[in-house]
Amino acid sequence: MGWITNEVLWLQMLQARNRLSHTYDSDLAITIYSDLPLYCKAIDALYLCIKTADD
Repeated sequence: MGWITNEVLWLQMLQARNRLSHTYDSDLAITIYSDLPLYCKAIDALYLCIKTADD
């Protein structure tokens, strides 16, 4: 269906989530936090794709 256009970014999100959920390293948290705008754009694009497919 082509919902996910940037698989590499989605895999990075998954890896970031997994690293962050098992660490208490504030430097890592800040690094991942700085990537959130990219992740939000990808999630928004997926949402729009799914929403459009439902219409």
